[in-house]
Amino acid sequence: MKLVITIVMTVLLGVLSSNTHAAVDSTTLNSSVINSNLNLNRTTTYLMKGFNYIRNSATITIPAGTVILGDFETKGTLIIERGSKIIADGKKDCPIIFTSEKPARRESYRRLGWHYRFGKSRYQYIIRC
Repeated sequence: MKLVITIVMTVLLGVLSSNTHAAVDSTTLNSSVINSNLNLNRTTTYLMKGFNYIRNSATITIPAGTVILGDFETKGTLIIERGSKIIADGKKDCPIIFTSEKPARRESYRRLGWHYRFGKSRYQYIIRC
């Protein structure tokens, strides 16, 4: 009897826990030139390959909790050109994560490209990941 109850509870727990997580799919940003506004989704894991340009006054919006993986072979890089915008509003408890697709190691800072933002200010931003 205890064995039957244990099996039933295990199956029930597995069914209930599988329904509590949001579905996560993966989208590749593959050496793109983005000329119109782009809104990323926090439930999607993105793989960034090559150079990805935000151009022509386009805006990329990255919500809190979004994960963007950089491709190791192509050094995934995000370039925000002059006149374009990035709106990235990460939270302390729900950060935006830019990281390598490879596991973290000592030399991991070389695994992802850079994030460039070009504007007319005195200082330009180059964020190295």
